[in-house]
Amino acid sequence: MYLMECLYAGLVFFVPGIAEKLRMNGRAEITTDQEHLNFLAIKGRLPISVFKVTSGRGIPALRPPLIV
Repeated sequence: MYLMECLYAGLVFFVPGIAEKLRMNGRAEITTDQEHLNFLAIKGRLPISVFKVTSGRGIPALRPPLIV
């Protein structure tokens, strides 16, 4: 429910073997757009919905993220 009120999300990507992390902030939405569902299908099975974050750019994380 929080996503419906806030509309923004922050993501941190970790790549095994690489010290840097990529942080991405952007506008978030939950969509059932057929094009997105088809793209994420696995063995012909479609997801019910897709969590989509639209961002202008990704920036390197300068410090380790806080994991709670």
